[in-house]
Amino acid sequence: MIILDTNVLSETLRSSPSARVMTWITAQPATALFAADGGAALVSRLLAEAPRHLSHGGRLLAEIDAAILPVLQVPFTGHKVHRDLGGRERVLEAWS
Repeated sequence: MIILDTNVLSETLRSSPSARVMTWITAQPATALFAADGGAALVSRLLAEAPRHLSHGGRLLAEIDAAILPVLQVPFTGHKVHRDLGGRERVLEAWS
């Protein structure tokens, strides 16, 4: 199984973000936290390379921003998007 979480910055959106998390975030280089294209290039690369790293029947789970779904090409036998507790399309599941 491969898991990718591209939403590491969600804590900053809270009304009272954790001081510990904020300290960690501010210590990171911007290029480690922000993707210019909303993460589409990173997720596309992961999707392209993942099948050769997964066993037959293996699954990939990627937490994504639903805004990038229209530009993704998913080279798997099947896939679906799961909604988070807020009802937003959030996790891409793909399988061979």
